[in-house]
Order: sequence, then C-alpha cells, then structure tokens
Amino acid sequence: MALLLFDGFDWCGTLNASPTTGQPEDVSRWEKAKEDTSSPTDYTPQTDPPFGSGVALRVPGLGNLMYRLGRDFEASEDFFILGMRVQTNLPGSGGNRIWAIVNDYFEFNASYTVRIECEAMNTGAIRMNVAGGSNYTSATGLLTDHVDYHLLEFKLKFKNSISTGEFQVWVDGTLAIDAAATSDTLAAGEHTIFALDPDQFIDVFDFYIMDSTGTHSNDLIGDGYRVGWLRPNGNGFHSDFTGQDADSVDNYLNVDEVDWDEDTTYNESGTVNDRDSYGLDDIPANTLEVFGVDIVYRMDKKESLYNSRHVKPFMRISGTDYDASDAVFLHEDFFSNFTHLEAENPDTTAQWTLSDINSLEVGIKVES
Repeated sequence: MALLLFDGFDWCGTLNASPTTGQPEDVSRWEKAKEDTSSPTDYTPQTDPPFGSGVALRVPGLGNLMYRLGRDFEASEDFFILGMRVQTNLPGSGGNRIWAIVNDYFEFNASYTVRIECEAMNTGAIRMNVAGGSNYTSATGLLTDHVDYHLLEFKLKFKNSISTGEFQVWVDGTLAIDAAATSDTLAAGEHTIFALDPDQFIDVFDFYIMDSTGTHSNDLIGDGYRVGWLRPNGNGFHSDFTGQDADSVDNYLNVDEVDWDEDTTYNESGTVNDRDSYGLDDIPANTLEVFGVDIVYRMDKKESLYNSRHVKPFMRISGTDYDASDAVFLHEDFFSNFTHLEAENPDTTAQWTLSDINSLEVGIKVES
C-alpha cells in the first residue's frame, strides 16, 4: 500500500476522519490532542480555495489536530511522504509552525515531544527544525502572508540501523530544502504521529500522506493533483435500509446532501447483513490518474434500538461486494465521520481507472 490518507476537507468543510475513540490503536485516524481546548466549530470551512470543491479547513492557532498513521516508518526504509495546499499567516517575527511529527505519547496529552517541525518564517522562507539536530532554512519569499495557497510537499526517511536519514521540502514544485544523507536527520523512535499544530491559524486542503511502497502512488505527486468529491447520485444494487420516509425507495436522496442534516434525512437498519449501496457522480473526464478511493460516511447508533450493532463500509464492483476488513464501532446518539480507503481496485488489485470509478457503488453493511 502506498497511499495512506487523502482529505480535501470537502464534505461540509470538515474532517473526513473525525475523532474515533474506541477504535484500535493502530488504526490511521485524525484525533484532537487533549491539550487542544478549541471547540469543533473553531475548525471552520473556508470558501476561497482556487479549485476543487472550494472548501478548505481552518485549523485554529494553538489547535492541535493529530493523525495517527497506524504504521511504523522508523523500523523500515520506506519514505514518509506528505503533501498539502496551505495558506498561512507569516508572523511579525520568528516562525509560525504549520505542522510537526511528534512522538506517540500516551493519549496525546501535553507531554508529547516534537521531533521535526515545519515553520513559515516572517521572511517567507520555510524552516525545518530537527530535534537533536540542525535547523534548515529555505530561500526567502517562497510563501505569501495569507494571500495565496501554496503546495507544500515533504519526503522523509528515518535514520535507523539500516538506512541513513534524509528529507526534502518542496514548495510549489520547487525543491526548497534538500537534507539528504545528513547525520542529524530524524532518528528512529516512537510510532509516527503527524500533527497540524499551528501557532497562528492555517487553511488547508488537498492533503495527502503516503509511503514509498508499491508500484504506484508512492512518491511526491507535484502540482496538478486534486482531491475530488463524488456524491451519491442514484440507487445501487442494495436497498435494504429504511429511510426517514419509512420506505426503501430512492435511498440515495437521503445521503446526497452538501451540508449534512443529521436526523432530518437518513437511512437506517438494525438487521445483521442488511446492505445499502449508491451510485456516484462520474469522475471528471480530464482526469489522468487515480491515486485512490476513500468512502466517507457519517453515522451514529441508536443504542436503544440497535444495541451492539457495528457496520462495515463496502464497495460493489462488477457485481461483487468487497467489504472492509474491520467493523467500525459507532458512537451512541452521536454522529461521527468515518472513512475507508482503497489505494487499489480490490477487484483487479491494480490501480484504479476512470471506468472503475464511474461504475463503482459504495455502501454500508450492518454487522453484529
């Protein structure tokens, strides 16, 4: 697997992967750090990105949104690869931290340790600070003061017993910092946690994380990529769930909203093995390559009705249902967002094609 995460923050301008307490510790997911006292409404949608859905996520100053990667880069020779489009304030002096890689401290409390961080400097430069090592600063004038969105990409190999550490930083397609084979690049340690942890607010969209394994989607993408959003646009093969209108007719109309409406329109079932699936919008015809598909779904559980029921997302391809390997634990009477990513078509075990996407159905299955 190469692609580990992508997020356009398109759906209602919020996180595709919300905090999911109760999930296994090795599951990749977003989580708010415990010292982040901002409210969920502080993570607000911004409507000025130049393309895509026109929505970015604003991460507030001193907010701390962490992403648990669910794998150990430090013990391997794989690269950790990151990309995002960001608009940031340039501070009056010093730097404004954009993101950091931190150690996996217990429950993300205030005692976590920053291991490497990326700062926007008041000069428009990018600076990388390495714990126990050196600081690396790019040329000035690469970033503007909350005017333009810039594409930041980062590639890191941890230093361990079998490989020499190295990293690169690219800004808008230009190599800004090259710290290859240096003795003080980030050493192996605790499991990797990525954090959007700004000193002043930043706006982010078209976000991705990948590693260097596999045969595709395993290196810096560069400019030209978009995180697209395909909404349900028709009924799928399965219509076992019942809508709020007390029938199972045109269920896709209950889940196709741009802004979620919680209990106003929905589909539900408490019967084990029930499925509901939906057709999707076509992918734009000028798309050249597909890096992955991520099902985004928002659910809660009525404990009094459905007791211990869980769910599995699934994809229906060429007449076959492909269930996620793990069931998802839902919150009682509390809506949360969840995702299921497939970097390759599970039917062909090859990279997705445009025709694959245009014939795809996605849905939810009830589990005991």
